[in-house]
Amino acid sequence: YHNIGPAPPSVVTEYKLWEEHWCRCARELGQWETLNEFGKSHGGTNPFLVLENAWRVQDWSAMREASTQAEPICSESYSAKLNLLRGFLALCYPDEQRLSAVEKLVEAASIQSVKQWRRLPHVVSHSHIPLLQLSQQIIELQEATQIH
Repeated sequence: YHNIGPAPPSVVTEYKLWEEHWCRCARELGQWETLNEFGKSHGGTNPFLVLENAWRVQDWSAMREASTQAEPICSESYSAKLNLLRGFLALCYPDEQRLSAVEKLVEAASIQSVKQWRRLPHVVSHSHIPLLQLSQQIIELQEATQIH
């Protein structure tokens, strides 16, 4: 019933909008496992969705695989987040705790986030919030490497 042919573009656009809203609601409710499974199984894989949720449920193998998949298709605006999540992976993955790699990833994420900040308007607004949150996570990762 579901696979009767390609959907018209207007339906695909609406479906993507509903999907984005559902993912946002699931994030707000903290349903990380559900989002992680959705990212793995829905129409192939969504490596960015898996990356953002796998570290919260400690699914290191999925996170490693998603990191590898995301790298070649990663936009410049997502590169700081990708380096941050790779830092969490390098710090938390039980088989390879490489603190020097984490420090390099923290530095790269910091530089990329500063570049992104400079592209934003000078008046601080809602568009700055995701980057401020990312910066806080970068600081937390840096402190975690010092404690570790």
